[in-house]
Amino acid sequence: MQPLNKDLEKVEQYLQRAINAQPKLSVDDIDAKEITLQLSEQIRLQQFCWADSKYLPHILTVHVLEDKPDKIEPLEIIFCAPEFTKIIMGMAKEANLECLMPIRAEVELVKPTHSAILAGSNRCAVTLTWPKIEDTLALADVIVDQDQRRIIAIHVRRAKMPILARLTALNSEVYRNNYLMIRETTHIGRLRVVIDDKTGRFLRRNDFVFAQNDDPEAICNSVSRQHARISYQADGSFYIEDTGGVNLTHIERVEDGNRKFIDVKSEAVIRLQHKDIIHLGLAQVRFQIVDHIDPTMLAEISSEQERTTINHTGNERSPNVTMRLPIFKIDQ
Repeated sequence: MQPLNKDLEKVEQYLQRAINAQPKLSVDDIDAKEITLQLSEQIRLQQFCWADSKYLPHILTVHVLEDKPDKIEPLEIIFCAPEFTKIIMGMAKEANLECLMPIRAEVELVKPTHSAILAGSNRCAVTLTWPKIEDTLALADVIVDQDQRRIIAIHVRRAKMPILARLTALNSEVYRNNYLMIRETTHIGRLRVVIDDKTGRFLRRNDFVFAQNDDPEAICNSVSRQHARISYQADGSFYIEDTGGVNLTHIERVEDGNRKFIDVKSEAVIRLQHKDIIHLGLAQVRFQIVDHIDPTMLAEISSEQERTTINHTGNERSPNVTMRLPIFKIDQ
């Protein structure tokens, strides 16, 4: 792992700086050196063969003790930051590993007996895993042989609607831009996990997520944690509603050459049209109907490659079967 030494230093330096910026976190919650070592070990161990390459699981799971729900938000800010993701993707590249999709962090509450938690420790731990069946953000299910460290098959999930739509942030930082909506409901807000301030309980996960920024004047900070929801309805259209945004939510639309603005709160639910600009506080998001993607395949992430599929024994290739899959290029 010699090539990773420089990147490991970057990880530890970033973590220490990010932890210091979070007043809700202490050494009893997270240790920068400990997380860096865990991450190094995960990259060393979690390498899966597929065709002629090795792949790294793209879900970074942050395990937090179940009696610390108030730690989820500050940990989300640290591990979901684009800067951190960029460093990890760089580590994968240095180790000659590929990723099916960009690295994505998920924070989960676990019991003290969870295998990832160090014995006698109250601090969080990290592991690299493949998407779970219940992961609503996953575009594909990856079937692996853990013992052989081999990818057996990849099943691209089918969209649940006959048409798809995309959200693109125009003026602020989000965790995953050019977001393809393949489910009936898409939650929009700041931070991935939404926790009730009064009870400390988990409320929901956002899908299109605006980053947390230390600058109070940052555009993304004008977006509420639970700001809006877009739903696909039986009439074949997408509708948006405000779900508690403190700042204004409105639609900017051009009709017959004239620009107009529609207040979402006053109208309750607004039917979205192709190329509408959604204003969430100061943030602007373009809504587009996607008409050139086969919703049964979703091979659209960053680029497409044809890969010969591995049969379920994992020992030989099916001679005439290929599938088009979304392969994320780390250089992008």
